[in-house]
Amino acid sequence: MTTAKDVMKMIKDNDVKYVDFRFTDPRGKLQHVTVVADLVDEDFFEEGFMFDGSSIAGWKSIDQSDMIVSYVPELPGGVPGLSSGVERELHHAFEHTKEVYVVWKPKKPPSPFITETATKVFGSVQDALGFFELSGMFGERNLFGH
Repeated sequence: MTTAKDVMKMIKDNDVKYVDFRFTDPRGKLQHVTVVADLVDEDFFEEGFMFDGSSIAGWKSIDQSDMIVSYVPELPGGVPGLSSGVERELHHAFEHTKEVYVVWKPKKPPSPFITETATKVFGSVQDALGFFELSGMFGERNLFGH
């Protein structure tokens, strides 16, 4: 079985620049998202990866959602990977009294913008999922009824 270490070695040995992740949407159509290889580390395989799925059929658009969850990675050089577009979405959600949750991965602490607009800031995806589960935000069944 291929491990996270195997994949990380392959990325390094082959000087991979981008990694493409494929998945099926709620309607069963194959979709994909591509990330810069520098964002992929061993934790990536354990914690998962959040992205904006509002343009994918079967998922609600951001303005229809009652909450927003944003994953902020650490880019090379320790820079937080927070684009101006994501900042606008977080601010828009905050202004419209939506719940705003942020998973903050950089070692540098979040700015006052993040701490003041976020309902809660998490240090890992697992922390966020644990909070959502304890808060009853997950249904009892997955998309396939299990």
